[in-house]
Amino acid sequence: MQKILIADDEAHIRRLVCDFLRREGYEPLEAEDGEQALSVFHAHPDTALMLLDVMMPDMDGIAMCRRIRETNNIPIIMVSAKTQDIDKIVGLSTGADDYVAKPFNPLELMARVKSQLRRYREAARAPGSDFLKASGNQQGNPSGCLLRRKHQADTDRI
Repeated sequence: MQKILIADDEAHIRRLVCDFLRREGYEPLEAEDGEQALSVFHAHPDTALMLLDVMMPDMDGIAMCRRIRETNNIPIIMVSAKTQDIDKIVGLSTGADDYVAKPFNPLELMARVKSQLRRYREAARAPGSDFLKASGNQQGNPSGCLLRRKHQADTDRI
């Protein structure tokens, strides 16, 4: 079962998203702020995707996305009440793969989750791909692994 990390300071949003993720067969991991989300992510290195709220206490979603992108290429979807074009541009420019504005349709969010996971899985399988499996995949499940760019893994060894 693929793990999806949902980081949002609004408990009712986390519950809603977690319910839909469970219905779709995913294992949701919850965090109420960026610092907690980083801890959860490090405790579960086989996390397949992150859903990050932009406006969280301690560390916002933008800062968290930057931190994650320093070492990982995990799919990240920003989920935010910030709906101005510039907010979306900033989110995508910092490394997010998608941006969903609140309020959102949970069915659309699940479709975007599936789409990102499919794209990353296909990217890993493509001939000449610069992605490699960083962790997970202990049972031969390529969709359950984290993906990182090869040059990121090379710099990790330094």
